Amino acid sequence: MAGKSTQDNLLSVTITKKINDMIIHENMKPGTKLPNEKQLAELYSVSRSTIREAFKALKAQNIVVIRQGDGTYVSDNTGRAEDPLGFRYLKKEKLIEDIFEARLLIEPQIAMLAAERATRDEILELKQIADKMQKTSFMSDDRMNLDIQFHTLIAACSRNAVFNQLIPVIYETIEKGVVILHDHERSHKRAQHAHMDIYLAIANREPWKVKNAVSSHIYNSLEDIKLLDKGDGLG
Repeated sequence: MAGKSTQDNLLSVTITKKINDMIIHENMKPGTKLPNEKQLAELYSVSRSTIREAFKALKAQNIVVIRQGDGTYVSDNTGRAEDPLGFRYLKKEKLIEDIFEARLLIEPQIAMLAAERATRDEILELKQIADKMQKTSFMSDDRMNLDIQFHTLIAACSRNAVFNQLIPVIYETIEKGVVILHDHERSHKRAQHAHMDIYLAIANREPWKVKNAVSSHIYNSLEDIKLLDKGDGLG
């Protein structure tokens, strides 16, 4: 029995890799529906239970999403696990500063690329997000979602696949409560102005100006968080 169980596990791993390879080689886009269990079982000459196990493994890796009664689809965040960088295992006190140090090194460069490579449609979308941000209060539930959308879109504008995957991971960590940003009105208003400055620099194709705007925005946010941690408040 133990031998059979081991064989089943090995077969499941093999089929998982084959389905993953199929997604890659056929260039399946996010939202693409995969063949059903029966079709894949026939394709790979295995049981449907083996296909189900493979789907479970792919779901755990965030490669697919399984919709009960509908089917299995390529994930919107293909291959991006919930905590791929292991942030949850780090001390939150140190993680706050480390995240912002990393952002200071990475995001200004990403924004420079965005200023050079963003399309007209992307610039228009950035403007729409920035305009919405100007209308939110620091108590608004939408403010973090808009912040994530804004910076994720800038990463996409860079046309760099690594940045496009990395920035959402950082901001999803922030969203999960590792770092709470702009919970005070003064900090929120300063962030609103910063995002508009960043948008305008990208729209005007000014790489060095956007680099400075992003650097100042991240640095000011970090300083605000340090003040809050010390209990000094933001006035």
